[in-house]
Parts: sequence; structure tokens; C-alpha cells
Amino acid sequence: MAVVNINGLAEEWGRFESWLRENAPVTYRTLLPPADVEAIHQITGGRFAVHSDLGQLLLLHDGFDSLDEGGAPEAFLPQYYAPYSARRAAIAYSYMLRNIDLSTEDGTIEHCIGQTLHPEWVPFARTVSGDELVVDHRAGDTYGAVLQYSEGDGVYQMVWPSLGAMIAEMNAALRGEGTAGGYHPRLHADSLSLEWYHPRFP
Repeated sequence: MAVVNINGLAEEWGRFESWLRENAPVTYRTLLPPADVEAIHQITGGRFAVHSDLGQLLLLHDGFDSLDEGGAPEAFLPQYYAPYSARRAAIAYSYMLRNIDLSTEDGTIEHCIGQTLHPEWVPFARTVSGDELVVDHRAGDTYGAVLQYSEGDGVYQMVWPSLGAMIAEMNAALRGEGTAGGYHPRLHADSLSLEWYHPRFP
């Protein structure tokens, strides 16, 4: 598996990484080398192929090296999400499957599948509170979409049609053109790291 510019993802990521290198070196230093191809393949345990967008993202950087220099520089995705490594994504996906098994056992599975759980949702980022972003691997219009859990509705909902679209929106926000998922970017006051804030909670 080689890095290719699928859906413009590699190009958009290149722009984002250049911005980090020039403006947020603390965040930039958290980026790890590319993931091992076999580790990417093993995220789903062979149940289905990892979406090409997610595979490409991990081939660029295998998550981040956690550190704290006056903020949370590894949580550089909108809404304070930090990207998983391939190994951590595999663990998160195994938790998804375990929770599906538990819901099946207690008889609540019909209320969970497609709402809060699905065997074809692959987590790729999380917040410190445990909320996750997932890539939808279900066949159909939402294949490859980025889903986020909505506290208000109690279900996962699409926030971006693809990982490439998410990164493109982040780059646009960095240029001052709107927001990314409703969040604005800024440099952390105590370090040169990128963070995102919501206008209601500046």
C-alpha cells in the first residue's frame, strides 16, 4: 500500500502538515512516522478492507506521540479529537465488537445497531472523555463518511462525507474561511500548538 492522492486527501494533508510545521511546531512534533502496512490491514481483523482514506491517513502518520507542553498538542483535530495509531484503532474496533456482543446478550442490540454501534464502523480518533470519530465502512452513500456521536440525539451522525473533506475543511478554517465542524482554530496561548474552540466556549 503506497500513499496516493485519493479524493485529494494526501494533498490536503500536505497543506495541513505544512501549516503545522510553520505555525504550530509543538503539534507538528507529535506526528509519528508512517504506520506499518500489515498493522493497517489488521485493524478490522480481516473482516473487511480498511477504507482507502483511513489507510492513506495512517500511511502518512501513525497517530501521534503524546506529550503536554502547555496544552494538548496531540488533540489537533476539531473538537479536541486526537488521531489513533493503527494499533490503537484495532483496539478501539475490538471494543466496538465487544460492545455489540454485550448488547446482543442483554437484548438491546436492535436499539444500538446503526445508532451507537455497528460492526462496520472503525474508530480513528478520540477525545480525553472517550468520544470517538469513526469511519463508516457500510456499503452505500455513507461509505467512507466520518461519523460522530451526538450527545443531544444519542446516536452517531455524519459530520463529514469523507476524511479528505474533513481535512479540507480544517485547511479552509486555518485560512479564515469558516469553521471545521463548527470549531475555529487558534494557537494555544502557552505553546505553539494548534487547538480548536467553539464560539460558545471561547
